[in-house]
Amino acid sequence: MRDSYKQLIIKAFLFIGLSTAILLPTLSPEAEARKPIRWRAKRIVVVDPGHGGPESGSRGPAGVLEKDVTLELARQIETALKGRIKVELTRTDDYGLDIIRRTDAANHLKADVFVSIHTGGSFRSNPRAMSVFYFREGRSTTPARSSVDKNDWDRLQLKHAEQSRILAKSLQTHLQQAVPNIDCQIEAAPLLVLRGADMPSVLVEVGTLTNKEEEKRLNTDEHLRLLSRAIADGIHGFLRTVSKGSDQ
Repeated sequence: MRDSYKQLIIKAFLFIGLSTAILLPTLSPEAEARKPIRWRAKRIVVVDPGHGGPESGSRGPAGVLEKDVTLELARQIETALKGRIKVELTRTDDYGLDIIRRTDAANHLKADVFVSIHTGGSFRSNPRAMSVFYFREGRSTTPARSSVDKNDWDRLQLKHAEQSRILAKSLQTHLQQAVPNIDCQIEAAPLLVLRGADMPSVLVEVGTLTNKEEEKRLNTDEHLRLLSRAIADGIHGFLRTVSKGSDQ
């Protein structure tokens, strides 16, 4: 009698399990294929303040340093992106950080976007010029750009080249809308800081620090807030585009 009771319970559980499996919705192979590979509710953006520590970068006529401008702007971008997007900075204070470690931090976090922040130098003819760079293979004698042999490091960024260009375009559009009378160009260059990034990545030069008037602007909270909101809006715009594309 006891064994019959046990068998009845086992049959009841088997029936419930089978019924649940039949009734629960399942995704077809086609639907599974349409699911975004890296979808998640909260995106991750890594913002990289250029230079730091003994590497001060460009210096303005009044002594304003690139490493200080980039850190303050990165902090303001973090504030502007707070909410739906998780933001990480590669450095949070005035200390040195190897170029490759900056990219490694983004790869370790499996970031959706990597943005490195810099200012332009005295080689620019237009003091109000800005540039948004994405990676392209090649060699350069400029220290910020890669002269590393092709075999030294996997060129992970190459597979993200098109999305990086779209990200650059989104940033260019929002910077031009936010800051009047600027010349914001999109450029492709073999930048070492972008080379190993395994996600859409750009480097933004936000102005010519070595120009006296531009140095004054880059040393004000008001101008940096304007730039930070424009960069944040550009990142938001890009991520919306990516989300729509993954739903198709």
